[in-house]
Amino acid sequence: MVRPGALISDVANVSFEPYIRRGVLTDADSRSMPYNWSAGDDGAPLKVPQQYVPNPDWEAMGRRITHVWPATKGPRNPKVGHSVSMPKMPPYNIQSNKHATLEEGMTFVLHSQWLDPLTAGANIGDCYLVTDNGAENLSCHVPLGVHRIPA
Repeated sequence: MVRPGALISDVANVSFEPYIRRGVLTDADSRSMPYNWSAGDDGAPLKVPQQYVPNPDWEAMGRRITHVWPATKGPRNPKVGHSVSMPKMPPYNIQSNKHATLEEGMTFVLHSQWLDPLTAGANIGDCYLVTDNGAENLSCHVPLGVHRIPA
């Protein structure tokens, strides 16, 4: 999927397919994610609160307005990666609402998720370089291993 001309949103959407297949999410749209990336004070999943806002004009067009209310702490807009770049280069995130295209020379990290929903998980990132014919994994020379931390 990673190649010059690919939409950043397509890379993000493909990354969420395992969650959708397992029924954890209904789609890859970051606006509809049910949980915040940050946990609550007790360590439990933090559900994103939504409040319906009536608006007859929007509803006449088949739309519905909801706001995140009350506000929650921490990042809410799920992304599966972000740019890794030099100073003065524009930053970007790998997420469903980023419709720019990848270009040769761009570097970014993708955070593969290991997740047992609502129980445990880990966030491990690999760094990629967009090349003229695809992508090069820049992290492939770094050994990875599982480390369990006692509770």
